[in-house]
Amino acid sequence: MQIDLGCATYGCCAWDYTYRGFISQKINDSSYNDIEVARLITPYSSFMRKGRYGYDSAWVHPYVYDVTDYLPLLRGDSVIYSASTGGWDDKGKFGFKHTVTLYLIKGDTLRNPVRVIPAFQDHYRYHDSAQMDSFIQPFKFKLKKGENFAKLRNIITGHDQEGEFSPIYFYVKLNGKEIYQKRLWKTDCDKNPIQPQSGTWIFSRTNWCPGEKVNEIEVYLPNLIGYEDNEIEIVFGKIQTESKKINALYSVESHIITYGYKDSFDIALVDIVAPSRNPNYRMYNPSCNKVRVKVKNNGSKKVKTVALEFIDWVSGKDTLMDIQVDLDPYEEKVVEFHANEFYQGQIALHQKKFNSIKIDNYQYISQTSFPRFNSKALIFEITTTNDSSKNSLVLRSGNGDTVMKRDYFNNNTTYRDTTQLVPNCYHLELFDYDKNYECGDGLSFWYSSRVMKKTSGIFKIYDANTGKLLKVFNPDFGGKINYEFRVE
Repeated sequence: MQIDLGCATYGCCAWDYTYRGFISQKINDSSYNDIEVARLITPYSSFMRKGRYGYDSAWVHPYVYDVTDYLPLLRGDSVIYSASTGGWDDKGKFGFKHTVTLYLIKGDTLRNPVRVIPAFQDHYRYHDSAQMDSFIQPFKFKLKKGENFAKLRNIITGHDQEGEFSPIYFYVKLNGKEIYQKRLWKTDCDKNPIQPQSGTWIFSRTNWCPGEKVNEIEVYLPNLIGYEDNEIEIVFGKIQTESKKINALYSVESHIITYGYKDSFDIALVDIVAPSRNPNYRMYNPSCNKVRVKVKNNGSKKVKTVALEFIDWVSGKDTLMDIQVDLDPYEEKVVEFHANEFYQGQIALHQKKFNSIKIDNYQYISQTSFPRFNSKALIFEITTTNDSSKNSLVLRSGNGDTVMKRDYFNNNTTYRDTTQLVPNCYHLELFDYDKNYECGDGLSFWYSSRVMKKTSGIFKIYDANTGKLLKVFNPDFGGKINYEFRVE
């Protein structure tokens, strides 16, 4: 299911709101049973409304969700899709619009769902861990005939001051035994695919970032008792904050998905991350000679290695490589390998245990355009802020060798480094980190300027031979600039 979120005809909202998408089954003419299948947090979008930093009112961003688990609900003519979003933006003067598309993908799967059982669906006000335990009562369920496996699928976000900006541990217990734990704290908001934003988009939050999809937490439920009560519990630990008065709310949607059969080893090739024009992967693109793919373990056993095959239709070369992944059940990871810069072809995942290719485990890939510079030497120029001790630059060649590494220590200083380069692909990373924020705030950020009284900097690339300006980067880049190019 893809949700394309854009600005309303009368303008985008400026704040980060919780968008919730439901598959709703009609009970009667006035009521529905809502099952939440998709959650995202809208970006701070006044830049879209005002037409700044390359945005305009035509802005649209895609959010993709695998809703195969909810096939048991998608039957009959009484099923609808519904959505809700909060907000207080100028008393409704601004808003969002959305288009929702359900894609049916032809193929085989060994994980056909049998039942969707709503387990925990509520907003829980947190005061302390013991009080949360009294709110969230254990849930009991029985497997039916033909059901042999199950997982718990959770969508969880923290809100209000401490709930949003303080980490907390989340636990799952099955029949009295702890089977899962996770620290609910998303630390990569400063590498957001939608940037810059008009609010505090760089700050870490409790399992979400402004402008991003909320990723599901999937937990494999082992050793279920057949045809008898199984008891599942979700537990919130102690909130990690120094605040004396805690203001925290946790929005929880948890479903038990049952299956008739589940393969021990089932590896999915989820998506092509690079090269890609998908705006969700902007931090990995454009890509000169690196291929990055997202893989997921849908099986019940830990997977240590996958065999990735790349068939290059241009060169005719067929490459089979073993890649270390170490994936627990339902865990996913981005893996990468090097390729010729001129390529198109097919990527497939082999099940090493059976030496076969599953029908849903291949995708087609082709190179996209990337920057090319006709120069034997480049100048990397950076003007630092009055707090530059956290900036560093690394330049690597296409084969991974470090060509240049630079740390910038002096405040309000312009550095110009000239580097001789041979024809090759190059991968540049400029890092920023502010220990006060525990994330990066780039070389310019409105909050840093206003609150911390920081000056702004800039980063540019010049042709060293002609002095021509080749690239100017937006200084409001959060934690990292990721840039690939080729020198001719």
